[in-house]
Amino acid sequence: APYAPNDVKVVERGSKFVTFKIVAPYYGNNELLKYIMQWKKQKDNWETNAFKHEFSANSEQFAIDNLRPLETYNFRVFAVNAIGESEASAVITVTTDEEIPASVPKSVRCEALSSKSMHLQWK
Repeated sequence: APYAPNDVKVVERGSKFVTFKIVAPYYGNNELLKYIMQWKKQKDNWETNAFKHEFSANSEQFAIDNLRPLETYNFRVFAVNAIGESEASAVITVTTDEEIPASVPKSVRCEALSSKSMHLQWK
């Protein structure tokens, strides 16, 4: 089986995606067939709450999308060749960006409480 990927880097992240760059690990005389990216929310566990996606071994960059804004995720990568699957890469922890609100606040109400404070409400 190939060695575990040890050169996986985050190249871009947004509120709902993370893009990674990978340098192929040593794989002996058997060419790499694919990479498997696994991810989960940081608080979840790998056995019951992990997602996975397969990418071509020719991919130098790949993106995981449909993530939640301002959430911390753990990612790990496996390399696969004809002999089998590598051990997992080191875990990469990434927090997605905040997201810009979809609309302006509605029903804004402001009430003066004193000369130095106020109470502001909105929906």
